[in-house]
Amino acid sequence: YFHSGRFRMTCLTSCLSLIFFLSIKPAFPQYSNYTVREIGLGDGLINPKVLSICTDRYGYVWMGTNDGINRYDGLTFREYRSGEESGLPSVRMVTNLFLDISGILWCLSDNKFITTYSYTEDRFSIVDTLPGNLKVTDFLVDDSLNIWIGTEKGLYILKKGKKQDYSFSVFNREEVLFS
Repeated sequence: YFHSGRFRMTCLTSCLSLIFFLSIKPAFPQYSNYTVREIGLGDGLINPKVLSICTDRYGYVWMGTNDGINRYDGLTFREYRSGEESGLPSVRMVTNLFLDISGILWCLSDNKFITTYSYTEDRFSIVDTLPGNLKVTDFLVDDSLNIWIGTEKGLYILKKGKKQDYSFSVFNREEVLFS
């Protein structure tokens, strides 16, 4: 049996299978290089309830919370609360943060104030205020810098005009689906 072709074929198949299985890497990613660390109030976070997160081109992590905005550089936090210094209006919570294609950081707070951040001035400026008492479900700035706002009452678009100003349009379900 040991000198037969069948034995040789079995050994060859077994050796090739062993080499194959030892040389392949798992199909799932290896996460051993990641460390999980909790960042909280003791580290400088202004509120433990983080409602929105985004990163910018400088590597900052921006966090919208119930008490304003934190900017985190990996070591320290910078706080942006309501008031003259930060440029944020009187806010209770920052629900949406978004970075557009040109690198502008947009912020939606209290479901009504739309602001942008100026890196040169290190402060926020109000762009516009949403009408009425709306509950915002989603927020997006497209490549043309139009602001799309999904609410429980419909879809709003804040279109950028020729003079860098914005004007509101409201779409109801029929206009969006059948236009």
